Amino acid sequence: AAAVTPRPLPGAAAAAGAAAASAPTAVHGAALGPLATGRAIVAAGGPSALYTGLSAALTRQVTYTTMRLGLYSTFRAAVVGDGADAPPPSLAQKLGIGLAAGGTAAAACCPVEVAMVRMYADGSLPPAQRRNYAHVGSALTRMWAEEGVATLWRGAGPTVARACVVSAVQLGVYDQAKQSYAGWGAPDGVGLHLAASVTSGLAYSIVSLPIDIAKSKQQFQHRETIARVAREEGLRKLYAGFGAYFLRCGGHTVGMFLAYEQLNKLWGKAFEANDTFRAGGGTRFPLNRGPAGKKPSLPPAAAVVCSPPAVATRPPPAVALPRPAEPAASTHRPGCSAPPPPPAVV
Repeated sequence: AAAVTPRPLPGAAAAAGAAAASAPTAVHGAALGPLATGRAIVAAGGPSALYTGLSAALTRQVTYTTMRLGLYSTFRAAVVGDGADAPPPSLAQKLGIGLAAGGTAAAACCPVEVAMVRMYADGSLPPAQRRNYAHVGSALTRMWAEEGVATLWRGAGPTVARACVVSAVQLGVYDQAKQSYAGWGAPDGVGLHLAASVTSGLAYSIVSLPIDIAKSKQQFQHRETIARVAREEGLRKLYAGFGAYFLRCGGHTVGMFLAYEQLNKLWGKAFEANDTFRAGGGTRFPLNRGPAGKKPSLPPAAAVVCSPPAVATRPPPAVALPRPAEPAASTHRPGCSAPPPPPAVV
């Protein structure tokens, strides 16, 4: 099955497009249900309110998602190799690789995450308490100037924990589902990508929603944890608004992976058509992998040995050698000693 081998530019473009498409489902207030929430938001702020925080969402995808996709590919190659004979990683290895990639990326991109959560939640505050950030750059600079640099990493613990879970499940399950479905006979194509991405999005939504609730509450300046929410508000509160959450996260996952796979093919074809790049020793970007999870590699180019051009030369002139003298007639008589041999001709 074609495994996840993310590359930066296709990953960034796919993630940004998916974020823009799913932005209307990501705004605050999903507990009412997706349709009721949408109507309430439009009634309060107009259709443009559905895209509140879009600049932060796009920035987060271009930074955080690009980093975790790239790190997943890098860590995967470090664990099992990246050659044509590299074995596919186990499910436990895929989950561990995704966990490490997501945690590293989330720690680096936490400021953008905080800005995004605040911009989403700003509309639910009373008008006097709203921050009214103009865009993600305004949010970051104002948080730094008004509240200190430590504010940019507020809620970093839940953010990193969520990213570890999300990346482990989203990337690891997609990788495993794609391999499993292909092993069961599904041909590589949009149908396989769709089935694997829906599986990944569902698993991701079920696992990450409780962490997402705790993270959002803490970043919104409320000291909340999963245990506290469950103790004070009940376990059902941890899955409040699951329909809207799955519509957002599942839709984002499907859109991201479908776009990624297609962009990945275009990206690879661009390098395949570039003979200069290949002749210069560049690495060919593999597109597909076999049923066992292995990917075909480009056979090495034949070595070219440069030698000086042959110079045409004339053969040396023939030298006439003197013919040896004919030996004299033998005068040997029986009973006499043998005559000496004739002198050698040099």
